Amino acid sequence: MPDLQWKDSDSVGIASLDAQHQGLFATAHRLRDAMRSGRAATIQQEILAELGAYTRSHFEREERVMQICAFPALCGHQHLHRSFLEQLQAIQAELRSDRSGITPDRMEFMRVWMRKHVAIEDAQYATWIHRRELPVHGLTTTEIQEKQKCHF
Repeated sequence: MPDLQWKDSDSVGIASLDAQHQGLFATAHRLRDAMRSGRAATIQQEILAELGAYTRSHFEREERVMQICAFPALCGHQHLHRSFLEQLQAIQAELRSDRSGITPDRMEFMRVWMRKHVAIEDAQYATWIHRRELPVHGLTTTEIQEKQKCHF
């Protein structure tokens, strides 16, 4: 599981979303390290809960950018987000009931999902936005929340 590190090639070209992606990868990396080192299941639960909360917050902001810019595949992207959040909740429930820690298979699932999602799904909205030269490149989180629509 070597690639839980942020790479420049992961950039979507929107600074606030890139920063959040970096945070997601860093948190997932911490979880993997906790799993590998055999840290207590309670520590893993805390990191997984942090990853879940951060992921929900990030998905809301990312979807807001897509909504602002009228990204045509928003519904499908939202479905992918909801499905991943459901998986995270299932993993959290397993950890609470099992108490033996996260399994390598579950960690690999998260790694692969995050990698593919950023590289394929997020790249689609980024390409769509950048091709239309929509003014979101420097949007801050506050601006994303306040902006009502992109000006074409």
